[in-house]
Amino acid sequence: MFEAYSSHRAVDIEDRVFARYIREHVSSQVLCGKTLKARELNHKDMKAEAYKQVSLTSIIEKIEKGKESSIKRTLEDKFDLSGIPLMIAKKDNNGIGGMKSNYAKSFKDKICIVSGGDGGGGKTYYCDYRFCATSFIMICVFKEEFKGKIDKYAKYYISIIISERLFKTIAHGRGISDVPAISIKLPIKKRVVN
Repeated sequence: MFEAYSSHRAVDIEDRVFARYIREHVSSQVLCGKTLKARELNHKDMKAEAYKQVSLTSIIEKIEKGKESSIKRTLEDKFDLSGIPLMIAKKDNNGIGGMKSNYAKSFKDKICIVSGGDGGGGKTYYCDYRFCATSFIMICVFKEEFKGKIDKYAKYYISIIISERLFKTIAHGRGISDVPAISIKLPIKKRVVN
């Protein structure tokens, strides 16, 4: 049923969408007081046949939901730089709703799916930095067979693909409790066997 509902989402993602996600990621880092390092990315065009549909549940799995309550929404309270970024049900700034210094659990190097709430339902973010999250955030990892084989830039790419498939398919009253069984389109290399 979820797949039927989300099937209207585009499988192919335009370059301008990737650029928008990267700008949001950078802006969230600036708001949280992080120092940014420039890196030149080389993009090689791949042929259309190099992309295949892959089941999301075959590559990532849920480990848990965030444990934090939200913070006061006033600007002076949101970005107390003595804390770590707090991810909330939000559709911009990489899901960061402020900073929190008194938190129960932190995470790093995780895929995060906004799994409920009023804003940003379905948005998916990759966080390579330490963060904490509210209960509307599903914390996911790549399955064991992919660990150590995917660099952070590929993780950003995959999170954007997931986000574009899920955004707005989850909303107040229509949340998810586990990784949805949807298909995403990824570049696939043929495995060479000796």
